Amino acid sequence: MARRGHTKTRTGCIECKRRHLKCDEARPICRKCTFSARNCVYRTPAGSAGATSGHQVSQSTTILSGTSPSSSTLIQSPGGGSTSLLRPQALVHALGSSANADHVELFHHFTTEVYKTIVVEENHTELYHRAIVERALVSSFLLDEVLALSACHMSLRRPDRATYYCDLAAKLQSSALASCWDILQKIDSTNCLDILLFSHLLALCVFWETFSLPDADLGTLLERLVGCIRLLRGINVVMQSWWDCLVQTDVGPIILQADKFHTTEKISLEECRGLREMLGQADLSASSIQTCEESLDALQNYLDYENVVDFPSASTHQAFSWLITTSDDFIDLLELRRPEALAILAHYSIVLHRRRGSWVIRDAGHRVLSHIHGYLGKRWQQWLARPYSIIVGGTPCTPQDPSASITITP
Repeated sequence: MARRGHTKTRTGCIECKRRHLKCDEARPICRKCTFSARNCVYRTPAGSAGATSGHQVSQSTTILSGTSPSSSTLIQSPGGGSTSLLRPQALVHALGSSANADHVELFHHFTTEVYKTIVVEENHTELYHRAIVERALVSSFLLDEVLALSACHMSLRRPDRATYYCDLAAKLQSSALASCWDILQKIDSTNCLDILLFSHLLALCVFWETFSLPDADLGTLLERLVGCIRLLRGINVVMQSWWDCLVQTDVGPIILQADKFHTTEKISLEECRGLREMLGQADLSASSIQTCEESLDALQNYLDYENVVDFPSASTHQAFSWLITTSDDFIDLLELRRPEALAILAHYSIVLHRRRGSWVIRDAGHRVLSHIHGYLGKRWQQWLARPYSIIVGGTPCTPQDPSASITITP
């Protein structure tokens, strides 16, 4: 098979040059280094071409003052509570002199529409909304990520300007990550909630971009997916030691309910039972089989959770938790494209399929399964039988139309 070519760049970051990839030259962290969690360093000074900060992405727009007509309008809180923090003047103050019309529009879009697509349970929506708005206005990296996710959503609402909003999202996220790395070195009780909220929004952004890649083959999809997982796992590991502090914050009830649900005994449909039996006969080392079995058992627990969720669900709550918490050894097997690990990932596509009502996920379950099915071929059809029957219908040897349409409202 011919090797896939890459376009080189002479002014990109050192890491992209080393990997012979085209760098988008976003500062301070380019998009490829962002999603593969690599150290992004430029030889050229920050003032050179392409060195654009997240808050300077639209120089042609007018900087909003507190006296402009649009800035005098209140962004209403969903529960009818205080609106003082939601005034665009507060946003302009948080951003400083770099605030522009794009930022105000994206912030308004997030606080009136996007947040509703993240936490869909009514008793949690107001908690999440209040916490993220209050913290974003005092944490610049969280505010950048709020705006980045809003830009991702806006690219679906305005397809004629999708490229503009995707580029805007990438630059805002690059700025957010650069600031967050510094904060992670000095995390404490005053900023642990900010980092938790940031990691949640970051997960939505990076997985949305990964699953939205046009015409991506399995290799490209896995590279991006593994990069996302490693990036988010690093933050998740740091946050584990701050559990006791986080449950005392505004989002504590959401955290505790999720934890309680996963530790409560549930009726299982045993979607992974057949695969687990086949793993016992797999041509793998004993340690690799154990790694796969542990990942599969954890996945079954998440599937048991999914079985009591109305689907196709529009919620992303815990939709990516299995990916982020799975072991490094299993991620290594995925990178090696071990068929057994890919079969487990195919079973995870059931979770994605049941969340296809979300604008972040959409048809990702179908696409992931199709890529894996095409890569593994007929020999592994039996290993994919369960997810295939749920997502596509029939069996892998009698495929249905892979382009079956799924209606998604962003």
